[in-house]
Amino acid sequence: TILVSTAYLDEAERCNRIALISEGRIISQGTTAQVKESISETMLEVQLAGSVWEAVTLLRSHDEFANLFYEGHSIKIFTSTPRESTKKIRALFKDNGIRAKISRQQPNLENSFIQLVSTGGEA
Repeated sequence: TILVSTAYLDEAERCNRIALISEGRIISQGTTAQVKESISETMLEVQLAGSVWEAVTLLRSHDEFANLFYEGHSIKIFTSTPRESTKKIRALFKDNGIRAKISRQQPNLENSFIQLVSTGGEA
């Protein structure tokens, strides 16, 4: 048995079993596939053609999208109603002249960790 401690979740993806820890508490454990599958919500990825800040500000002004995170020109949103959320985002963006492509994506381990931490470890 080898114990690896890392803050780089792409490294943790290579391990057979992992335990995700936040604030000294294990929030999820198992194989990487089990941890990712423990997230019950669907992840939407919003690829923006323009400014991410304008889109983030607009989405965060709506409670259902307040718990989003972003990387570069991409916004990640976890939702239990992906079809309805996609329609709402498209309408908001259309009304505000924001161009984006919205798709459903499988979360990687880092996305899963962020979602677990933001929900207090409850998937």
